[in-house]
Amino acid sequence: MSLPRFKTRYILYGAQRHQRIFGRIEKEVKRNAVIVDPEEYTEIFSHYGTAIPLSGKNYDWKQTFEKTVRPTGQWHFQFNPSKRFHLKKSVSRNDIVVRGEVNYNTDSGSYRSITKKNVMFGDIDMPNIIQPSSVVLKELKVRDVERLLGKHSGEDWKTLETLRYYKNIIEGPVDENGDNVDDVGCEHGENEEVLLSV
Repeated sequence: MSLPRFKTRYILYGAQRHQRIFGRIEKEVKRNAVIVDPEEYTEIFSHYGTAIPLSGKNYDWKQTFEKTVRPTGQWHFQFNPSKRFHLKKSVSRNDIVVRGEVNYNTDSGSYRSITKKNVMFGDIDMPNIIQPSSVVLKELKVRDVERLLGKHSGEDWKTLETLRYYKNIIEGPVDENGDNVDDVGCEHGENEEVLLSV
């Protein structure tokens, strides 16, 4: 007796379980009056799943997909209210077709491609790696954060160990001795943008 052959493989992404988990995380985050250190978020997330740090290679998928995939407003279904997404390999075009479902129990949508005209998912090139020093903050945003920290934690907020994360962002990258490292060679006053070292 041979195994049955499958004609189509469906990959279903049901968001019902995920919505419950996100609800629990949101409830726990709201219990904390103030979360200052990003590590506190990682600790909360690790209670409900595997928290993977994104400190390795980060690929710029956004820029890659902007060249290939149409914006979600131009898809054949409404993206935001959809709770389930069906992905299927198209046999005729050797492409991936997508169907979105607003409800968990109905299958009323149709499969269509979400790529731009004359482009297929097979045409996607490997995305560029995002360099940590290439993330840019505007000077106005840095001043607002600095003012807000001074208002909530006092003018000596830079001496508080719990706010070290924000101090490093505002003052720039630091070495092992705590001295500022100037990678680019420009000061805050010379340029309207500040580099953020992640």
